[in-house]
Amino acid sequence: MNNLRFEQTVDGSYYAGLFSGISATGAVKNLILGQAVYNKENDTKNAAFLAGINRGEINNCILQNCTVEIIRDDSDFGNLTNWNEGIIINCHVDNVRLKNEIPQGNALTRYNQGGKIINCAVTNCNFSKAKNRSGLICSITKNGEILNCYLKGNTSKNHAICLQTENTNIRCCYYPYGDTREPVGNNYVSAPSDSIMQYGSQQSITEDNLYQILNQWVRDSGSKLYPESSFLLWEKGETLPAILVSP
Repeated sequence: MNNLRFEQTVDGSYYAGLFSGISATGAVKNLILGQAVYNKENDTKNAAFLAGINRGEINNCILQNCTVEIIRDDSDFGNLTNWNEGIIINCHVDNVRLKNEIPQGNALTRYNQGGKIINCAVTNCNFSKAKNRSGLICSITKNGEILNCYLKGNTSKNHAICLQTENTNIRCCYYPYGDTREPVGNNYVSAPSDSIMQYGSQQSITEDNLYQILNQWVRDSGSKLYPESSFLLWEKGETLPAILVSP
């Protein structure tokens, strides 16, 4: 879908998006939103492009070249979903721009509450208009998992992964060498050596072999930990170190 404009006001505390919510038995799969514009000054604060709240599955969905133009200044906007209790898997958010000042800017979800974020990418997003620190993947993650994800681009005020984490398993996530801000805002103890790693020209993991590292996790750990899930593989992109391969 291209050039969607989100302009219809949703009042009160309702969740809003292309789908207001995805139930525990629901799924949104194989959906691409390109050049969408969110333009709603008077609206619920619990909003996203795709789904206000996710309790089910968001799988193989892409947001690309989208713009948050006007939104209420206390919004909890989260792009893919505002609140995630389900699974976000095989998803990519690329080149989303925030033109309106809001408290925080998050590419995948604002709140990851017991949810799983697996095999995803956030690239070239611009959240410099956000007033406060946050995380590119999410703002707060509690009792969840963030596995086999990578990030590329200017983090601005954001930490590469998240701002606050509690009882969350973060493994095999990659962010660019040279980022000066810690990838997690609070004192996350990444005891396993494969928790959060940098990639770059001076690192053992580079932009040229990152896609192979991501695929290795899919074939090994991913298939063992989540045998019921269908994972997409990665390949080298023209301008990105890794892009998901459509089924």
